[in-house]
Amino acid sequence: MTALAERHRLSSAQLTSIAWGMPGPQVIDALYAADTSRLRLLAAHVLRQNGAAAGPGADALAVLDAAQRRDPIATAAVLRSGWLGAWTARMLDHAPADTAHHRLGVLATAAARHTGIRTELRLPVLGGSLHFPTLGTVSVPGAETGSVAVVRVDSGLHIDVAGTTVDEAGSRWDPVRALTAQGIRLLVDDRDPCRDSFDVPPCGPLPDAEFARWQTAFREAWSLLRRHVPAMAAQVGGGLRVLVPLGPPSTAGGRSVSCVDALGTLAATTPEDGISLALTLVHEWSHSLLNGLLEFTVLSEPGSPATYFAPWRPDPRPLLGVLHGTFAFLAVTETLRSFLAADIGGEPAGHEFALRRAQLAEVLETLADVPGLTPQGQRFVAVLRHRSADLAGVAVRPEYDATATARIAVSRAAWARRREGEPS
Repeated sequence: MTALAERHRLSSAQLTSIAWGMPGPQVIDALYAADTSRLRLLAAHVLRQNGAAAGPGADALAVLDAAQRRDPIATAAVLRSGWLGAWTARMLDHAPADTAHHRLGVLATAAARHTGIRTELRLPVLGGSLHFPTLGTVSVPGAETGSVAVVRVDSGLHIDVAGTTVDEAGSRWDPVRALTAQGIRLLVDDRDPCRDSFDVPPCGPLPDAEFARWQTAFREAWSLLRRHVPAMAAQVGGGLRVLVPLGPPSTAGGRSVSCVDALGTLAATTPEDGISLALTLVHEWSHSLLNGLLEFTVLSEPGSPATYFAPWRPDPRPLLGVLHGTFAFLAVTETLRSFLAADIGGEPAGHEFALRRAQLAEVLETLADVPGLTPQGQRFVAVLRHRSADLAGVAVRPEYDATATARIAVSRAAWARRREGEPS
């Protein structure tokens, strides 16, 4: 357990509730409180490491401190939505000081705007625009990299740069958009430079028609989750904060991914429909949930070179990667069970349920005796096995199970050839 996790202690029962896939709001809040504290300390460390502990960077941190005192919830939301974790991970490689000043400055500006603090900050311009997380982007043509913008927060937001003043009502201001449905709001980040924190490049600003497709699918997805898996909907609504749209995948089908340094965020290609997006939200939220848990406990011994077969991936996976996939796909399969019980999804949902159930059985059989698990990891896997056992009694058409078994056999054979260094 890290020192920050110690400060935001969770009971054994609360930690176990995560393994069962049933954390309450207090557990989710504690995970994010620990993460926010970690990010704030890392930001201060980055400033010191890059020789930027005084001047604009320190001014920005002072504003963040004031915002934290005035409204810790709003300030934490800005930090969680502003890629502070992904940014600090990059900055640990000694990036230039003006990069540190810029990032902390835009975060401090957003926090001040949300908490009603009046301030003035000087921000170096990196490129032809300034992006303020959770607020919007202002284009500043004529401002070269290295120019300094004076940003004032009072009753609104005003940016003085290159002899021009821009505010939130101007034509150069593009506000952050959000996907909305009853009881949930998910920011769509298609402009922040720090959003490129995944192994897949993000797309640029979404055209209005593409954003409308996302909105339609999102409302359908949220309706399905609220109606048929309300406990999971409560988690998704309380935990996910930011969506990064990805460009079209290179192969057929969609893709989604999460970022270990940005809890509550996901990146995804445009969904085919509400069902697929609902499953994506569940899958990526589960990854964030497990990343939060790992701030409090250790599930696998670090440093082991051993890799394992994960039938949902073509590559051999380290133990922690297998645990992540198992936890996420178990939540997806439980969601599919609820959809099938309500006669939602038809044949595609039946096929996917059978495949994921068979994949889980295959992996959990391996995890039962794998050597690299800590005692906490062994208890975690035991809970996953109990959850997975509840899926066995769900009846699907025999050909769905047969197809699933055949697909896993093909995947295992390909994995074995890769592991042995033979062409697949």
